[in-house]
Amino acid sequence: MFAGIGKIGDEAVLIPSSEFSAPAADVAVFYGFDQPLQSIFRAYRAAGLPVVLVDMGYFGRLEPSKWAGFHKVSVNGRHPTAYFQSRRHDGARASRFGIDPKEWRTGKSILVAGTSDKGALVDGFQPEQWERSAIAELQKHTDRPIVYRAKPSWLGAAPIAGATFEHTRDDVLLSLRDCHAVVTHHSNVAVDGLINGIPAFCVEGVATPLALWDLALIESPKTEGDRERWINDISYCQFDVAEMEAGIPWRHLKDEGLIP
Repeated sequence: MFAGIGKIGDEAVLIPSSEFSAPAADVAVFYGFDQPLQSIFRAYRAAGLPVVLVDMGYFGRLEPSKWAGFHKVSVNGRHPTAYFQSRRHDGARASRFGIDPKEWRTGKSILVAGTSDKGALVDGFQPEQWERSAIAELQKHTDRPIVYRAKPSWLGAAPIAGATFEHTRDDVLLSLRDCHAVVTHHSNVAVDGLINGIPAFCVEGVATPLALWDLALIESPKTEGDRERWINDISYCQFDVAEMEAGIPWRHLKDEGLIP
């Protein structure tokens, strides 16, 4: 991103997050969202200045590897939910991923996809607090078996009463084989599910335009919406390293009026 910003003609300055004291640029750009970066985010937003967050992509994120794959680029939030469908995008980028949305289908179990301890704290929860609450709420509205799939990278995950516990790095598609719906705060598993015809219930993230959030409706999930357009729009929110070095995402954000 640093190299690409320069190629577009804007000046970029690279500093360690530990050296930040106050906003001193027109835009802040960083990768991830740990505590020091949250402080930078709040300072820039309080000053009315935009922030560009980069993190793991929505699809193609591990192909061919974590760092060589695709990374989401979002303005003023961890996800571009507020704006990513404000205009219709073509399928030129989506064609690179070869995604063909599967027919809507149903299954027996409900998959609760968890977040990490750090992710929970960012959202104002204690680790697994939201997941415990969601499982308890689901039990009021369904007799279906519930599976709690903990975030694979979080080693502190533990079983939750009322759900079968999964803590694995196996392909998430295995967990979706007999799935009625994915329930999550904002996990990318909701995106995986929607692509594979599994309805979603979530609070945040790019899955929300095609999802519900009221768990009382778990037996009547949403199975409609333009998933082709949705995939096209998401594709313009993620870029690989070569594109970043070439300035492609920076130019795109400027063209979309998201940064000055």
